[in-house]
Amino acid sequence: MQRVSVKGLDKEGSTIFLEIKTPNIKENNLDSKYYKMPATGGAMVEIIKEDLAARDKNVSPDGLY
Repeated sequence: MQRVSVKGLDKEGSTIFLEIKTPNIKENNLDSKYYKMPATGGAMVEIIKEDLAARDKNVSPDGLY
């Protein structure tokens, strides 16, 4: 079972950033992966370097900053 969290929008409001957590029973924790997708819909793309755009101070939960 995965847990999806919306992390926010970029300044233009054109990209949504998401975090997907998957239980890791062997290590007793959650593994996180970060994704981005167009706000108008489309495919999610994994963000390989999770500390870049998905954790950027320029990403706002509501797009209002």
